[in-house]
Amino acid sequence: MDRCDFSSVVTIIRSYIIEDKGMNQIDFTYLLFDTFMSSDEAADYDFDAFENKISFMTKALCFGMERNFVKRDTKTKQLLSAGNLSPVLLDYVMGNEVPRLCKFFCGRSEELQALHSLFEKDSKIFLYGIAGIGKSELAKAYAREYRKDYTNILYLTYSGDLWQDIMDMDFVDDLSQDTDEERFKKHNRFLRSLKEDTLLIVDNFNAMPAQDSFLPVMLKYRCRILFTTRSVFDGRSTMRLQEISDMKVLVQLVSCLYSETEKYYATVEQIIDAVHRHTFAVELAARLLENGILLPDTLLKKLQEEKAALENNDKINMVKDGQSSKATYYGHIHTFFSLYRLSETHQDIMLKMALIPVTGISVHRFAAWMCLADMGEPSHGMAALRKLSGVIKENHSDMSGDYAVIQEAMGDICLAQGNARQATEYFKRAIHIYEVIWEDAPELIEEKYNEIMGLYPQIGSVLGQYVAQALQKS
Repeated sequence: MDRCDFSSVVTIIRSYIIEDKGMNQIDFTYLLFDTFMSSDEAADYDFDAFENKISFMTKALCFGMERNFVKRDTKTKQLLSAGNLSPVLLDYVMGNEVPRLCKFFCGRSEELQALHSLFEKDSKIFLYGIAGIGKSELAKAYAREYRKDYTNILYLTYSGDLWQDIMDMDFVDDLSQDTDEERFKKHNRFLRSLKEDTLLIVDNFNAMPAQDSFLPVMLKYRCRILFTTRSVFDGRSTMRLQEISDMKVLVQLVSCLYSETEKYYATVEQIIDAVHRHTFAVELAARLLENGILLPDTLLKKLQEEKAALENNDKINMVKDGQSSKATYYGHIHTFFSLYRLSETHQDIMLKMALIPVTGISVHRFAAWMCLADMGEPSHGMAALRKLSGVIKENHSDMSGDYAVIQEAMGDICLAQGNARQATEYFKRAIHIYEVIWEDAPELIEEKYNEIMGLYPQIGSVLGQYVAQALQKS
């Protein structure tokens, strides 16, 4: 028989278990599984033993009932014939389920449709926007809304190192004696095999491409990947998440948290505008009204006068990215945007950048404004990079992507100084590391080699030829 799923088995059984057929169980079993009976596997199978009959029928029916249901539409038939379906990972990859969506989530239906349409064009999407605008919740909502379109949905919270995040995943066949390298290679090789019916969500990927050396490898995965980020990735498929424009939706959000929303409807609308319809700020204001002593009119006046630096001692309990914290309105905003972590120099840069028009200004004009005479002494940069490479080697590995990036950076500085011999040594080390960590992706190694070779025209043809020969020998 060509098919052995639950529907087929039941259909056949229903057609034969009727009185006028007059067929005994043995004959029925032979007829039902005639294809099996004519195969070599059935040669030694004893159907006369009662236990064997029961065992065989039970296994066949369980097989039919346990099969994963796949919708039989035209697209799915094409995927099946092309071998583009992933295995079901529910009992193989542990602990990477999508977190529960906020119960107050509302609106964003157009954004969900737009995001799904983008995935029809490109398998890697960067969902970007300012902190607290709702990127993570939209990603969770997308996973819930379109869960039937995917065989698997995996979720990672970015820790600052994709290599580490993948290594830290929990697979059922992981062994306690596996080294970090072995564990990573196993996980990475398996993830590379997943097809486009698997969705991987990387939440809070607040980094630039150059800051994570494993990103180019992950972008080669065949599965769909949704990154949520505060950064803008030029040259990639991106979707910007902006403030919710529909005031009714935001009032609905407030009403879920503040019981007297209807009574102060007009003032609530003004409060929403005062915080620029920023989702996280709207939620904070609603919780402050519900749990604090401020009335809506008083809160509105303070927001208009004091903005984000609102002074109020009432504590608000908030949950963000799975972490619960209790602080004042200003405390949450202060911590959330984390500007206090910047150095004084970086804070000064941000203050001046806030005055730059949207159209931008010349980098030379900005440098003059910042009183930058040059880009700094190369020797200082080399010293800092050598110190950093030592830290990475001691605490991680000198065969990691981070270590390779440092080698590249030192090679760039040597190249700018015209020291081609030393630059070549640094680049050779970097390429060697990439050859190890990207052994399953030779095309990435080739891209990196060509990228490095593209730097040499700036130092002249003679030195360029020397460096090219040296790298080829390596």
